[in-house]
Amino acid sequence: MDLSFAPSSVKESLEARDEAAEMKCVQMFDCDGDRREYAKQQWADFVARGGVPERKTAAVAANEPGSGAATDAAAGSD
Repeated sequence: MDLSFAPSSVKESLEARDEAAEMKCVQMFDCDGDRREYAKQQWADFVARGGVPERKTAAVAANEPGSGAATDAAAGSD
């Protein structure tokens, strides 16, 4: 087995990569899994609603006959 020294630019590049990974984990991304679990639950809720985003579900519910929003909109259209 032959060993050779890598150029200093390789060492600097690897150190920069490691520093970026450390920053990414600590400040930007979830390292202990909380966001991953939140995203899984968010996806399960989305699928449970039949693939309809929550904001659309709320808008449809507000415009159903008999709801206050639909009645108010109809009254204001005179």
